[in-house]
Amino acid sequence: MVEEVVSLDLGTEQFFVTNIPKDEYKSWKKVWPLNFMGKLALVDKMEEDLCILVLEDYKKQKWGKRKSLIPSASMKVLEDEHDTIVPSSFHQPEMLRLWVKDMMFISFNIRTGVEEKTERLGKEGHKLVEVLYPVQHSVLLLYKNITL
Repeated sequence: MVEEVVSLDLGTEQFFVTNIPKDEYKSWKKVWPLNFMGKLALVDKMEEDLCILVLEDYKKQKWGKRKSLIPSASMKVLEDEHDTIVPSSFHQPEMLRLWVKDMMFISFNIRTGVEEKTERLGKEGHKLVEVLYPVQHSVLLLYKNITL
């Protein structure tokens, strides 16, 4: 169980500790941390709906309200068609990318409730780790080589 999140404010170079709401999660088996528009989001499937809880302000430890992303009826259709799905990332606020085992990604439009795009993974020449976790540099270090 994760009880807190440590954030680094690059502007002030200060660390902030934010507690995870204790009553929200009894288990982490069906909770996935994702980046939602630059904020930490916990996407979960504790009931039948796929839900989201967003850390709105890490300095004030303010979490938003837990909201439904994909209602149970749509989740049932997706799982009946594709079996087990796992939230992977957000494209935009309304597009959620779902991973289906090691076979494909589905882009699901949260606003319309429609599966918009399917991206099948090739069997050969594909590095699954690079597909699941593309490298995104969040800090860029620049330096000059100075000689005396």
